[in-house]
Amino acid sequence: MDEGFGYESGNPASLAFSGDPAAGTGWTEIGENNVPGDRRAIMSSGPFTYESGAVNEFLFSLTYNYEPDAGHLEQINGLRDRIDVLQHLFDNCFEVENLSNMDGCTLLVTNLATPLKQTNNQLQLYPNPAQTEVTIQFPALEQGMLSVYSAAGQLLLQKRTNSELTTLDCSPWPSGLYLLRWEGERQVLAQKLLVD
Repeated sequence: MDEGFGYESGNPASLAFSGDPAAGTGWTEIGENNVPGDRRAIMSSGPFTYESGAVNEFLFSLTYNYEPDAGHLEQINGLRDRIDVLQHLFDNCFEVENLSNMDGCTLLVTNLATPLKQTNNQLQLYPNPAQTEVTIQFPALEQGMLSVYSAAGQLLLQKRTNSELTTLDCSPWPSGLYLLRWEGERQVLAQKLLVD
Protein backbone atom coordinates (compact mmCIF):
# COMPACT_ATOMS: atom_id res chain seq x y z
CA MET A 1 0.00 0.00 0.00
CA ASP A 2 1.06 3.62 -0.63
CA GLU A 3 1.38 6.15 2.12
CA GLY A 4 -0.54 9.37 2.58
CA PHE A 5 -1.78 11.78 5.21
CA GLY A 6 -4.34 10.03 7.37
CA TYR A 7 -3.05 6.62 6.38
CA GLU A 8 -0.95 4.25 8.50
CA SER A 9 2.44 5.85 7.85
CA GLY A 10 1.24 9.46 8.01
CA ASN A 11 3.78 10.41 5.30
CA PRO A 12 2.79 12.80 2.51
CA ALA A 13 1.96 11.29 -0.90
CA SER A 14 2.28 13.06 -4.24
CA LEU A 15 -1.03 11.57 -5.44
CA ALA A 16 -4.05 10.58 -3.41
CA PHE A 17 -5.00 6.99 -4.33
CA SER A 18 -2.37 6.63 -7.03
CA GLY A 19 -3.48 3.15 -8.11
CA ASP A 20 -5.66 2.09 -11.04
CA PRO A 21 -9.14 1.11 -9.85
CA ALA A 22 -10.15 -0.10 -13.32
CA ALA A 23 -7.26 -2.59 -13.32
CA GLY A 24 -7.58 -3.25 -9.57
CA THR A 25 -3.93 -2.42 -8.89
CA GLY A 26 -2.20 -0.12 -6.40
CA TRP A 27 -3.64 2.14 -3.74
CA THR A 28 -7.31 2.91 -4.54
CA GLU A 29 -10.42 4.08 -2.73
CA ILE A 30 -12.08 0.79 -3.65
CA GLY A 31 -9.16 -1.11 -2.14
CA GLU A 32 -9.59 0.91 1.05
CA ASN A 33 -13.35 0.19 1.05
CA ASN A 34 -14.18 3.91 1.11
CA VAL A 35 -17.88 4.69 0.89
CA PRO A 36 -18.76 6.51 -2.38
CA GLY A 37 -19.59 10.17 -1.78
CA ASP A 38 -18.74 13.80 -2.30
CA ARG A 39 -14.98 14.38 -2.71
CA ARG A 40 -13.40 17.82 -2.39
CA ALA A 41 -9.87 19.07 -2.84
CA ILE A 42 -7.80 22.20 -2.28
CA MET A 43 -5.10 23.22 -4.77
CA SER A 44 -2.25 25.62 -4.12
CA SER A 45 1.04 26.69 -5.70
CA GLY A 46 4.10 28.50 -4.53
CA PRO A 47 5.83 30.21 -2.90
CA PHE A 48 7.38 32.08 -5.82
CA THR A 49 10.00 34.81 -6.19
CA TYR A 50 9.65 37.15 -9.18
CA GLU A 51 12.06 39.55 -10.80
CA SER A 52 10.68 43.04 -11.29
CA GLY A 53 8.21 43.00 -14.19
CA ALA A 54 8.18 39.20 -14.51
CA VAL A 55 4.94 37.37 -15.24
CA ASN A 56 3.91 33.81 -14.51
CA GLU A 57 0.72 32.25 -15.80
CA PHE A 58 -0.98 29.27 -14.14
CA LEU A 59 -3.24 26.85 -15.94
CA PHE A 60 -5.25 24.36 -13.87
CA SER A 61 -7.42 21.62 -15.27
CA LEU A 62 -10.17 19.80 -13.41
CA THR A 63 -11.34 17.06 -15.74
CA TYR A 64 -14.37 14.82 -15.39
CA ASN A 65 -16.21 12.23 -17.44
CA TYR A 66 -19.84 11.16 -17.23
CA GLU A 67 -21.41 8.48 -19.40
CA PRO A 68 -24.91 7.62 -18.08
CA ASP A 69 -24.80 3.96 -19.11
CA ALA A 70 -21.25 3.25 -17.92
CA GLY A 71 -20.23 1.96 -14.51
CA HIS A 72 -17.97 3.97 -12.25
CA LEU A 73 -14.89 1.98 -13.27
CA GLU A 74 -15.75 2.23 -16.97
CA GLN A 75 -15.85 6.03 -16.62
CA ILE A 76 -12.09 5.98 -16.05
CA ASN A 77 -11.29 5.08 -19.68
CA GLY A 78 -13.39 8.01 -20.93
CA LEU A 79 -11.64 10.27 -18.43
CA ARG A 80 -8.24 9.18 -19.72
CA ASP A 81 -9.34 10.00 -23.28
CA ARG A 82 -10.42 13.48 -22.19
CA ILE A 83 -7.13 14.09 -20.41
CA ASP A 84 -5.20 13.08 -23.55
CA VAL A 85 -7.22 15.59 -25.63
CA LEU A 86 -6.69 18.32 -23.02
CA GLN A 87 -2.94 17.66 -22.93
CA HIS A 88 -2.83 17.79 -26.75
CA LEU A 89 -4.64 21.16 -26.71
CA PHE A 90 -2.23 22.54 -24.12
CA ASP A 91 0.77 21.31 -26.10
CA ASN A 92 -0.62 23.23 -29.10
CA CYS A 93 -1.50 26.54 -27.37
CA PHE A 94 -5.23 25.65 -27.31
CA GLU A 95 -5.42 26.09 -31.07
CA VAL A 96 -8.57 24.13 -31.90
CA GLU A 97 -8.03 24.09 -35.66
CA ASN A 98 -5.08 22.44 -37.38
CA LEU A 99 -3.43 21.23 -34.17
CA SER A 100 -0.81 19.23 -36.04
CA ASN A 101 0.84 22.38 -37.44
CA MET A 102 1.58 23.95 -34.08
CA ASP A 103 5.05 23.91 -32.56
CA GLY A 104 3.87 24.23 -28.95
CA CYS A 105 3.47 27.17 -26.60
CA THR A 106 5.97 29.92 -26.01
CA LEU A 107 7.46 30.10 -22.54
CA LEU A 108 5.00 31.51 -20.02
CA VAL A 109 7.65 32.48 -17.46
CA THR A 110 9.98 35.33 -18.29
CA ASN A 111 13.37 36.17 -16.86
CA LEU A 112 16.00 38.85 -17.24
CA ALA A 113 17.09 37.45 -20.61
CA THR A 114 13.60 38.17 -22.01
CA PRO A 115 12.47 41.35 -20.24
CA LEU A 116 8.85 42.46 -20.43
CA LYS A 117 7.89 45.86 -21.72
CA GLN A 118 6.33 48.13 -19.13
CA THR A 119 2.59 48.28 -19.84
CA ASN A 120 -0.68 48.76 -18.05
CA ASN A 121 -1.49 45.17 -19.15
CA GLN A 122 -4.60 46.36 -21.00
CA LEU A 123 -5.50 45.96 -24.64
CA GLN A 124 -6.70 49.08 -26.42
CA LEU A 125 -10.27 48.55 -27.73
CA TYR A 126 -12.64 50.90 -29.54
CA PRO A 127 -15.48 51.40 -29.42
CA ASN A 128 -16.16 49.93 -26.01
CA PRO A 129 -19.08 49.28 -25.53
CA ALA A 130 -19.44 47.90 -29.05
CA GLN A 131 -22.46 46.90 -31.10
CA THR A 132 -21.39 45.41 -34.42
CA GLU A 133 -17.60 45.46 -34.45
CA VAL A 134 -14.61 46.27 -32.27
CA THR A 135 -11.11 47.34 -33.28
CA ILE A 136 -8.18 46.12 -31.20
CA GLN A 137 -4.75 47.74 -31.11
CA PHE A 138 -1.71 45.57 -30.35
CA PRO A 139 1.91 46.50 -29.59
CA ALA A 140 3.86 47.38 -32.74
CA LEU A 141 5.97 44.68 -34.42
CA GLU A 142 4.94 41.94 -32.03
CA GLN A 143 3.05 38.83 -33.09
CA GLY A 144 0.64 37.16 -30.71
CA MET A 145 -2.47 35.10 -30.09
CA LEU A 146 -5.82 36.79 -29.42
CA SER A 147 -8.48 34.88 -27.47
CA VAL A 148 -12.05 35.98 -26.77
CA TYR A 149 -13.94 34.49 -23.81
CA SER A 150 -17.56 34.83 -22.76
CA ALA A 151 -18.40 35.93 -19.20
CA ALA A 152 -18.91 32.22 -18.41
CA GLY A 153 -15.31 31.50 -19.45
CA GLN A 154 -16.12 29.79 -22.78
CA LEU A 155 -13.51 30.31 -25.51
CA LEU A 156 -15.38 31.88 -28.44
CA LEU A 157 -12.61 32.83 -30.82
CA GLN A 158 -8.86 32.48 -31.17
CA LYS A 159 -6.63 33.94 -33.86
CA ARG A 160 -3.01 34.82 -34.48
CA THR A 161 -2.19 38.50 -34.93
CA ASN A 162 0.61 39.89 -37.10
CA SER A 163 -0.31 43.59 -37.32
CA GLU A 164 -1.00 46.50 -34.99
CA LEU A 165 -4.77 46.56 -35.61
CA THR A 166 -7.49 44.02 -36.13
CA THR A 167 -11.28 44.35 -36.27
CA LEU A 168 -13.66 41.69 -34.98
CA ASP A 169 -17.29 41.27 -35.99
CA CYS A 170 -19.15 41.06 -32.68
CA SER A 171 -22.66 41.39 -34.15
CA PRO A 172 -23.44 37.64 -33.70
CA TRP A 173 -22.45 37.74 -30.00
CA PRO A 174 -25.24 38.11 -27.43
CA SER A 175 -25.21 41.33 -25.41
CA GLY A 176 -22.97 40.99 -22.41
CA LEU A 177 -19.44 41.13 -21.05
CA TYR A 178 -16.48 39.48 -22.81
CA LEU A 179 -12.80 39.12 -21.98
CA LEU A 180 -10.20 39.68 -24.70
CA ARG A 181 -6.76 38.27 -23.92
CA TRP A 182 -3.68 38.69 -26.11
CA GLU A 183 -0.45 36.80 -25.52
CA GLY A 184 2.50 38.30 -27.34
CA GLU A 185 6.14 37.33 -27.48
CA ARG A 186 7.06 39.32 -24.34
CA GLN A 187 3.80 40.36 -22.71
CA VAL A 188 0.21 39.39 -21.98
CA LEU A 189 -2.54 42.00 -22.30
CA ALA A 190 -6.25 41.76 -21.51
CA GLN A 191 -9.34 43.94 -21.54
CA LYS A 192 -13.06 43.60 -20.89
CA LEU A 193 -15.45 44.33 -23.77
CA LEU A 194 -19.10 45.19 -23.34
CA VAL A 195 -21.32 44.27 -26.29
CA ASP A 196 -24.67 46.14 -26.40
